[in-house]
Amino acid sequence: MTRIDGHMKAMYSYQDKNDNTYCVIISFWEILGRNFLAIGLGVLFLILLEILIYRRNNRMLAEMAERGHIITEITKGAYDRQIYVDISTWKCIENDKNNEMHDIGEYHDAYNRFYEAITGETDKVEFGRMCSPDALKNMENGMSLTNRFDRIISEDNGEKDRVIIELTLLAMDMEGKRTVAILENDVTDATLDQQRTLKSLTHYYTAVFIGNTETKKYDTIKMDPYYSAIYDPWISADEIDRRYARRYVKDEYLEKYLHEVSFDTIRERLNDSQGYSIIVELKDGHWYATNIIRGVGYEDDQTFVFFVENVDEQMRQQSELKRALEDANVATNAKKEFLSRMSHDIRTPMNGIIGMTRISRAQDNPPETAKCLEKIDISSQYMLGLLNDILDMTRIESGEIILKPEPYPAYEAAQYLDSVIKPMCDERNQKFIVDMREDREYVPLMDRMRINQIIFNLLSNATKYTQEGGEVRYRSTSVLDHTMDKPKLKITMTITDNGIGMSEDFQKVLFEPFSQEGRNVAWSTVNSTGLGLAIVENLVELMHGTINVRSKLDEGTEFTVEFMLDCVKNTEYHRQMEKDSYQAGMMLLKNKHALLVEDNAINLEIARVLLNNAGMIVDVAEDGQEGLEKFSSSELWYYDYVLTDIRMPIMDGYQMTGRIRSLDRPDAAGIRIIAMTANAFDEDIKRCLDAGMNAHIAKPLEPKDVYRTLIDSHE
Repeated sequence: MTRIDGHMKAMYSYQDKNDNTYCVIISFWEILGRNFLAIGLGVLFLILLEILIYRRNNRMLAEMAERGHIITEITKGAYDRQIYVDISTWKCIENDKNNEMHDIGEYHDAYNRFYEAITGETDKVEFGRMCSPDALKNMENGMSLTNRFDRIISEDNGEKDRVIIELTLLAMDMEGKRTVAILENDVTDATLDQQRTLKSLTHYYTAVFIGNTETKKYDTIKMDPYYSAIYDPWISADEIDRRYARRYVKDEYLEKYLHEVSFDTIRERLNDSQGYSIIVELKDGHWYATNIIRGVGYEDDQTFVFFVENVDEQMRQQSELKRALEDANVATNAKKEFLSRMSHDIRTPMNGIIGMTRISRAQDNPPETAKCLEKIDISSQYMLGLLNDILDMTRIESGEIILKPEPYPAYEAAQYLDSVIKPMCDERNQKFIVDMREDREYVPLMDRMRINQIIFNLLSNATKYTQEGGEVRYRSTSVLDHTMDKPKLKITMTITDNGIGMSEDFQKVLFEPFSQEGRNVAWSTVNSTGLGLAIVENLVELMHGTINVRSKLDEGTEFTVEFMLDCVKNTEYHRQMEKDSYQAGMMLLKNKHALLVEDNAINLEIARVLLNNAGMIVDVAEDGQEGLEKFSSSELWYYDYVLTDIRMPIMDGYQMTGRIRSLDRPDAAGIRIIAMTANAFDEDIKRCLDAGMNAHIAKPLEPKDVYRTLIDSHE
């Protein structure tokens, strides 16, 4: 104001001194002109500065656009959105879907907008670590980063939608400018498809997780109760694994489990394979398998899928297979030993048979010949016993033995003991004591062949493993039981000896096939197949009985067998015996005509003698074809019986029977055809009957069985 006032004073002074008006005006415009010049120069400076800045920004943006176009050409079609950040200025340009570049402002603003759209606190933290200005600034040239984030976007209609964005950051130096390309893809559909695929697996697995070896994180698809109990979102995945292992995994699997599920191990293992599994047993007894595989559908190498499943059934089956293999190995070794012993046991009686036969031929002494024949018979019976044991064990294991109960009175059992067991004891100078206390009113119903088999095996063992001069005792009782719907007899048999006894270890495997205790060399030469007690136990179980053993080394052994059996009155049994006696029907066989078909000369001779002894007239044929021809050429009703072997050359017994039955003559259907064969199994009998035969006789031939079968078929 002072300055202006001074000018005014000067103006007035000019007036007072009578200066002219023109001089006053000139002075005024001089002052005014100087002020406007200063203002104009200032404005001009500002305009020039703005022009310079604008041109610089345009140049920078053009450079960025050019770099963006270069990158765009490289990545064309690979990404939905591309943003390029100049690290020196933080300017951003975007390449849109039309491949046009746009300035989108400074990166800090774009970062904040994107950050706010991210859902989930964990994703926000990860986004900040990856995409913050400081993170971009610290990226070295050539570095790339990729991650996925959940993001909320606003649609044109005002609605909001959740999408899954995959961001890839590429750091580069182009024309001296540090640039970071932010490449964006919408992977919502692909990710959801992956998640749906994983969720579909939750029907088969107890827990499903998606893991990443770089971030060392798990995303949960399904969580089982084990994980739920120890899960904490604020602790690391490694710590969750440690908690799970310490709480649930058995100690013997703990270290291995923690090593196999560590991120370092997973990364290493997945570099060399598509996946692997670890199976552990938990403290509660359950078995679980952890399956780790590469993340199919993920572009990175760090993603993997973590499946947990219960494998109790698989481990049970595996355990059973392992036990079965061990049992098979034991059985194989036992059978090898059995075959070795069997070779010895067969050769021994065969040597006796052959040797005694040669001796009897070389001498003309009937008493000595009779002794030789007796020894031959003993050896033959022993060999037959070996074969029967093998066949019986086979049939037992396949469930093919069918019991045939019939009355078996105590006195018949006593006769069996006296004729079979006593001679064995007498030979070893052993005392044999029999104590039988029976119910005299009732007779038990049992398969006499199988019960005799049980008695023989137990008593023969007692005899074998008792020293000379020792004692073998058989005691039996039968007590009537009225507590059931119908009377039953409780049969108790006790076999006792004072022999070498058995060890506790051997008693555990006593009834297993082929088992023998070889602790005592002195007894290793005892003839035994190792099948007898196994057969006994199975037969006892088949008859719904029980068997128990007590034994002590060097003191002896006691077996106790108990049965609860059906029974009939003694009077009914005797009436039936009179009816079934084949002796009364022997006269029916006298002068009957039989056609004997047999290819083995010795067997043919044996059968012919048996039939001749019954007064029958016998014709022979050496095979089925000859048998068919002889029957076809015979007079009607000439033959009363056809007795045939099964296995024969040219034509077997089955074929011959079928051909005879199909002949156009009246006696073809009525002729009694009986099989005489070593095929002695139940299925063999059935096949004979199905082929059209009337009956079956097993070899070796017992005269009583032959005659009774012929008489029964005649009736």
